[in-house]
Formats: sequence, structure tokens, C-alpha cells
Amino acid sequence: MTGKRLLVTGGSGFIGRHLLARLSDEGHHVTALVRSRQSAERLASFSIDTVVVDPSSDRELASCFDQQDAAINLVGILHETPSNTFEAVHEELPLRLLRHCQTAGVPQYIHMSALPASAERGPSRYLYSRGKGEDAVHQQGTEVAVTSLRPSIVFGPNDHFFFSFAAMLRWMPVLPLACPNSRFAPVFVGDVVEAILRVVAEPQRFAGNRLDLCGPEVYTLRELIEFLVRTTGRRCFIVGLPDSLARLQGMVFGALPKKIFTLDNYLSLQVDSLSKENGFPALGMTPRSLGSVMEPLLRNEA
Repeated sequence: MTGKRLLVTGGSGFIGRHLLARLSDEGHHVTALVRSRQSAERLASFSIDTVVVDPSSDRELASCFDQQDAAINLVGILHETPSNTFEAVHEELPLRLLRHCQTAGVPQYIHMSALPASAERGPSRYLYSRGKGEDAVHQQGTEVAVTSLRPSIVFGPNDHFFFSFAAMLRWMPVLPLACPNSRFAPVFVGDVVEAILRVVAEPQRFAGNRLDLCGPEVYTLRELIEFLVRTTGRRCFIVGLPDSLARLQGMVFGALPKKIFTLDNYLSLQVDSLSKENGFPALGMTPRSLGSVMEPLLRNEA
């Protein structure tokens, strides 16, 4: 694949940093849009152009789309604030980015969604808004090759799941775990990045596709934490909470200034993050297993 001009939003996040590294290594000309100088500083080590913009300003956004070959939107939040709502981030922003692609003649738009996002069945505001934004870009993406990616929980170096829990378990001998039977098909961040590169390489082949990205194994939430405990050698007793206490935990923790677990997170865990139609075969890929990647990484956390 020859180098392309790629515009990336959400590049300072977990998946974004891994993607920017690969895109730079592959010889693409990358422009990353960030909302603050602090985010720009986190990307200073990458060989890319970084532009600080106000994502609510269509005037500032519009100037960044000229002569781009593709736009890749990785923006997403797990917890909303009054100034950063699910509606604004997951529903409005993706459609605005698509419209800038249409106006500037950008031929490809890649949208990061999530399993099991759905505007029809999403039980939480998070999953509903993710699904609604995804539907909108596919329904209105005329003249642009739109592809969405829908990963299950994503793991890898310094991920938000395993490394956050590893830090907690240093001082928590007992872990009260909400929704312990919720199921996931964890997917390696490197495989998600490779999937994006393959879609970038063949925009028309994957135009209109919604690619569910699942790893080769299914785990319950309890089994994921047990894997973490076993691999790091921690001593922790896991207490699976009944549904009533799990809901209460979400309500109580959601009222704290720093959001760790909210009622909306609890509602998201009421549906499994799985798919019967894994998109990796269509991409010509075999996803890597959790153990092969995370065991060596987590042993360093012991």
C-alpha cells in the first residue's frame, strides 16, 4: 500500500496511539486532530502532524479535511460529563465528520464503534449512542466509502482494562465484581490496528461493511479477572455481586467525582460483547489469543 494522507480523530487514546505508530511506520502522512495541548504533547514522539482543534467548531474542523485520502474516527468515551455527552461524542460528532468528508471530497471514512452497540437494542446510553452514530454514518454516507469497526473489549500494552484492574488489585485483597457472568471475546489492539490498515488499503472492498472484531476465545468478566490475578500472582478474593448489588454499586460509584463504574456501565454489561459474524476472516486475519499477548506483559506487573 502506497502512502496515503490520513486524518485521525481520537488519536491520543489507547487504540489511537497504537494506530498512529503503525501508520507512521507504514509511510503514511498522518494528521491527528486533538482537543488540547496536553493531548498534542502525548503525541509528540510520533512522526505525524498534530493539530489542536475545538471539536465543536465546524469552521476549525473543515480546514483539516482538504486533500485527505481517508478520515479515521476513533473518538469514544465510557463516561459522560455535562460538557462531553454521549450524544455529542457518539452521535453528533461522527455525522459532522462524515459531512466534512463529503464537502471536501474525502473518499473514505472509517468509524470506530463497539460491540454490541445498537440504536434498537442498546440497554445503556453508551451502547445506544454508539449504535445511533454508527447507523447515521452508514445511512448518510453517500459518495464516501464508509466502514465501521465494532471490537469487543480491546487488550494490549497499557490498556484501560487489565492495567487499571492490576493497579487496583495491588491494594484490594477482596474485589466485589459487578456482572461477573458478562461475556467478552477480547481482541488484541494490534489486530484492531491491522484491521484498520487493511480497510484503508481497500476502501471500496469494505465500503458499507460493519466489521465485528472478536478474539478467538470467549471469557466471562470473572474469568478475565481470574486470568489477571493468576498471571500477576496477586492474592485477591473475587466476590461476584448479585444483580441488585451490582446495580447499587453502579449508582454509588457513579455519584463519585472520578468515574470508575456507573449505572450506565452496569446496563452495558447486561448484554454480551460477542458476535456470530466475526469480521477477521473477511479481512484475511487470524486474531491473536489473550494469553499469548498478555501473559508476558502482565508478569511485569507482578
